[in-house]
Amino acid sequence: MGRLPDGSPIRTSDHSFVATVLAEQGLAAKPGTKCAYTFRGFAAVVRSVEVATGKRFPEILDEKLLKPLGMDDTTFQPNFELLKRHPRYAKATLLS
Repeated sequence: MGRLPDGSPIRTSDHSFVATVLAEQGLAAKPGTKCAYTFRGFAAVVRSVEVATGKRFPEILDEKLLKPLGMDDTTFQPNFELLKRHPRYAKATLLS
């Protein structure tokens, strides 16, 4: 995400739109010829989960993985109190 342009649809759109854009671009390689971790694969899995469950991916992740593991402070949308605990932001928060 850090290297994507600010206006990238991956940054600004929902998973449904991103999946449509990636589908229009086609495969990065023929199936079975290459193996790599890619955003395309992640986007396909996320959208598949959303379609199959009728829920947004963060909801499913929270319900099926994070809460059962007791990870109550793990979220896609941290509030200010949670952000203050993150080392990247804690120093700046203490100074303000």
